[in-house]
Amino acid sequence: MTKRILVSNDDGINHDALWELVSAVKDLGDVVVSAPDRNCSGVGTAMTLHNPVRVSEVPGRVEGVRAYAVQGMPGDSVVVGLRELADGPVDAVITGINPGNNVTTNVLVSGTLGAAYAGHLNGVPAMAVSIGYGVAPTDPTLHAATRAAVETLLESPDQALVNLNFPWAEDWPLKGARITFPAPRILEDRVKSDVIGADRFYWIYRELVDGVDFDSLPDDCDVAALRAGFVSVNSMAWPIDRQRDAPLLEKITARIEAVVSPGSA
Repeated sequence: MTKRILVSNDDGINHDALWELVSAVKDLGDVVVSAPDRNCSGVGTAMTLHNPVRVSEVPGRVEGVRAYAVQGMPGDSVVVGLRELADGPVDAVITGINPGNNVTTNVLVSGTLGAAYAGHLNGVPAMAVSIGYGVAPTDPTLHAATRAAVETLLESPDQALVNLNFPWAEDWPLKGARITFPAPRILEDRVKSDVIGADRFYWIYRELVDGVDFDSLPDDCDVAALRAGFVSVNSMAWPIDRQRDAPLLEKITARIEAVVSPGSA
């Protein structure tokens, strides 16, 4: 039976990396895209609950793939996609490809993970895919590894939520994949104020924590794995249970290892 895959993101329906994700997984089933009509980075699990959400069908950039632009949050896009836009029950929700890693405890503000979480909350296995700085979304190894991970997710009977991250370009070629957990937060929120005319404005931004020591981070956290050149594979499924999720994560890491290090398979 043909699998149904819902693809979304937080960067918007027109972002090139979204369509690279579609290209990577399109042969695994019937793919439908439901994504925000604009950039919604950093909105986490936000939903539109007190206003209507408008949806427009738009031309798909991959042949045979239907696409919808949602005037709302990433989570809205997934819920509307699951309930109204797909032609039947969805087997997996895949979000990304996000340009920039979604790691550490700061991952909770990620719209990419928030979209995947909406699928997870609605009983559908889900995966968020992100890449490090300088990695091209068109990279064939990225496509192959992502496809292998998604194919494994589609075989899982569990209500999974997998967070998949690829290292920065400077740490390629990939050495393999590791099961990880989110590192302690290495960014902190800061505020800069500015006066324009009679009004005061506040700019919220993030910077590295002063004096952060990357070498002191646990070896099995996501940041350490990425810095060592490994794909980070971790579970954000609720409730958190590493023992429950270990079999699926082990299968995903093995599939990725077979792609990036064929000699080890």
